[in-house]
Amino acid sequence: MISFRPGEPGPVNVRSIPHSQTSPLRSEVNELGRIELWRPGRSTALASQNAALTAGVLGVGYTATAEDLATPGNWTCRIHNLTLNDIVFDTTITYLSDHVLQTASFDVGLLNLILSEAAAQAQIQVHLQSSNDGSKLSSVSWSPLLDQYLGTPGPFDFHVDDPTPKGHKYRVVGLNTTSAILFVDSASLQLTLRLTFDGGKSALKSLDSAFAQNIDIDQDSLVLDIGFGFDGTLRAACTARATLSADDFADSAADLITGQDADVSADVASNLQQKALSQLQAPLVIGSKTVELSPQLIKQFIDRIFILLMRLAAPPQDAVRPATYQATVQGYRIDENGALVVNYFVEAVASPVLSADPVRRMGSAA
Repeated sequence: MISFRPGEPGPVNVRSIPHSQTSPLRSEVNELGRIELWRPGRSTALASQNAALTAGVLGVGYTATAEDLATPGNWTCRIHNLTLNDIVFDTTITYLSDHVLQTASFDVGLLNLILSEAAAQAQIQVHLQSSNDGSKLSSVSWSPLLDQYLGTPGPFDFHVDDPTPKGHKYRVVGLNTTSAILFVDSASLQLTLRLTFDGGKSALKSLDSAFAQNIDIDQDSLVLDIGFGFDGTLRAACTARATLSADDFADSAADLITGQDADVSADVASNLQQKALSQLQAPLVIGSKTVELSPQLIKQFIDRIFILLMRLAAPPQDAVRPATYQATVQGYRIDENGALVVNYFVEAVASPVLSADPVRRMGSAA
């Protein structure tokens, strides 16, 4: 999803090209994808267009009216991949704008080195402990430096429900992070926080008297990825190597074969992933603040990171006197060289500072 806003009535055109694939494109509906154009205040798309699998490009056009622009808020372009392949689309949107649209790029490899160091300085520590009574036994803490940025001192205590892999009740007795890494995932265009937990023998204690097997989690094999999409979406993905040890099997374990370890990795990972996403989507009470990780808040947070990191709000070269400037991000994409490209414009928020009135021009977003 790409956000933008036309400045004046006129044509809006979208063109989206898939990056080259290493394997042939496959689709159950014989289509490459669908592209949609939306504006605020409408429950249906302004325009949409499907493309055949062999088309090689998605495109749609619309003429924005004064009535369309009377509703405040950003417009959005939505790209739907209708193939069975993972595809990165290079999308360009042209429209009439009062702002001079600019682009800035950053090498993703270098960016991830900076983000890795930032995560180290943040000193993020997570402790997981579950219960069935709503008690807040889990916590996340961070460095005093991050306290200043967030404006709220840690730690933050939260509740985690007892997991139920394979339909049996277990309790997380205490898992702690051994590392926390922050990086940009180019394939899915998201900022990912990767948390690795210590695991260990009987990391999940059985609560079922009729099924009294604990679950072992291999050291550092429990990894939880929390993804903050550049479009504001929130994702969670979990992997783990977990087993029910043959030594712990009871005669009542009808779905297990005595004398053989049982691999329950997928069940544990799926269950913990659902718990994590449910917790993140619920309102978070931090100190005296209640925070909801809405798509708008996530996008504002990510935009702020790149505006500061890439100094996008720097005064334009033709500014004639000091003023306060703000940058507005219009969209993100990964170019053919693997660099992160940010489309944005800069405007004064105090008094006019340009030597001449802005010239009406075609803007673009990607």
